[in-house]
Amino acid sequence: MRDAKFWILLFTSLFLSISLLEAEDYSSGSFILRDPVITVEGGRSTSTSFEYFSSSGQAITGENTSSNFIHRAGFLYFEEEAAETTSSATPGEGIIIPKAQVEFSGRAYPASQVTILRDAQVAAVVSADAQGEFHATISELRGGSYIFTLYATDYQQRHSRLTIFHMQIAQDKVRKVEGVIIPPTLFTDTVQVKKGESFTVEGQSGFRATVEISVKGSDTQFSVRELADARGAYTRSFVTDELPFGDYQITARTYFPDGAFSELSRIVEVAIGDGTLLRKPFGAGPLQGDVNDDKRVNLIDFSILLYWFGRENVPSKVDLDHNQKADLVDFSIMAYYWTG
Repeated sequence: MRDAKFWILLFTSLFLSISLLEAEDYSSGSFILRDPVITVEGGRSTSTSFEYFSSSGQAITGENTSSNFIHRAGFLYFEEEAAETTSSATPGEGIIIPKAQVEFSGRAYPASQVTILRDAQVAAVVSADAQGEFHATISELRGGSYIFTLYATDYQQRHSRLTIFHMQIAQDKVRKVEGVIIPPTLFTDTVQVKKGESFTVEGQSGFRATVEISVKGSDTQFSVRELADARGAYTRSFVTDELPFGDYQITARTYFPDGAFSELSRIVEVAIGDGTLLRKPFGAGPLQGDVNDDKRVNLIDFSILLYWFGRENVPSKVDLDHNQKADLVDFSIMAYYWTG
């Protein structure tokens, strides 16, 4: 828990240090480039009415445009050569920019919801079929760099671990991402269990898939396998008679009959001690910092808060200290309630 808070605050500090840099505007009668970041690069961009000699860079992919000038910038802006296009616009209408598209397909849980975030904003929510297969299309994209994040919601409204893709997309291209396998959800009924008693692990996985549950302590490590049912649900109880006192990390992984398998689930910690402490049922009570109402405070909430940092009209759910802005105080509150 402390490690998660530390890295979140460190990342936040670094981000804010970069975001507060300012630079001089460059402009002409028909074009203006605001707040470039000074770097060691150089270059020259021209049009019929504008010329720009630079020692500045643009760390994030984007475009600076006017009616007769376009400056594309950012690390690795083009993944591949874009298809040649022609414009049907008449003089004065500007240039028609072709759009790109990304298609995701893979396996989640039977009848589950799969959410796709594009740069921390919800781009699509689709339903998996009875076998857990899903397909989602994100269209109307400009060529450039994107971060897509996928997660599934199980029958108990628990979220899976995030599956993240950082990709470059070329203009007028269709990018297909196939074979995505969403990790299983995982929940334990106790935070601490009295030695000699048992604790239960449960969650949802793929359709009739095999779930490997791993238990790891400082001196003990073992795995067991359970077969998920038709809705992907699985459960397993562990007796602690032979397990030493201490903290344990529980994870799960999905294996399909065709040999495909998922990444590990998120980590859930259970302690073996002198008494039993039940874990709160999922969704019990409000949780400050839970921006997207999934009963957890994690990277999804952090990404949303990061998006609103420094912007106007911040939603009340994001403004954790209710001062009409997203600032460092909100990040501190979120870190305090962090669940991972």
